[in-house]
Amino acid sequence: MQETGRRFLFLVASTREPGVQGNTEWLARAAAQRLTSDDAQTWLHLAWLQLPPFADLRHSRGEYPPPQGDLQRLLEHTMAATDLVFVSPVYWYSIPAPLKLFLDHWSAFLRVPSVPFKAAMAAKTLRLVTTSGDRAKAQPMIDSVRLCAEFLGMRWHGALWARGGAPGTTAQDAAAAAQAAEFLA
Repeated sequence: MQETGRRFLFLVASTREPGVQGNTEWLARAAAQRLTSDDAQTWLHLAWLQLPPFADLRHSRGEYPPPQGDLQRLLEHTMAATDLVFVSPVYWYSIPAPLKLFLDHWSAFLRVPSVPFKAAMAAKTLRLVTTSGDRAKAQPMIDSVRLCAEFLGMRWHGALWARGGAPGTTAQDAAAAAQAAEFLA
C-alpha cells in the first residue's frame, strides 16, 4: 500500500535557460507522473533563484542569521517537504553549481539557532534523478549526494539514472521510463 500525503520538493539543478527542458528534468517529471493526488509536488529551479554566495562562518562567528529572500523561501520549502528529489545532471563528474551552492548553505542552516535543520532533515527522504553519458562516470556524484543524506541521517532512496545527451535522448529510452515509473513509489 502506497504511503499518502507526502510532500515532494523537486530541486532542478540544471543551468539550462528557462523554457528548455533537459533529459534529467524530463526523467524526473516522468517519475512524478506516478505520484498520487495526495502527494504534493513543488518544483524549484535552483539556477533561477537569487541565492547569495556562501560565506563559511563556522569557525569565526559560529552562528548564522536566518536566511532572507529566495534562500529563506528555499529553506521553508525544504523544511516543509517529506521527500527531497535532486534533479541533477552530471556536470564535469559532479553536481551543477546551483545545487552545490544550496548544499553549502546547509552548513549555515545547521547553525541558525531558530532552525532545527538537522532534526528536520533526519525525518526526510532524499532521492537523486540524474543523467549522463556514462553510468560509471556518474557514480562519484551519486556517492556525494548519498553521503550528504547519511551525514544528516536522511533516508537515502537511491538514484534514478538514464543516459543523457542532447535534449530528448532520455525520452527514447524505454528502460529509463520503466524505472522512472517505480522510482517515487
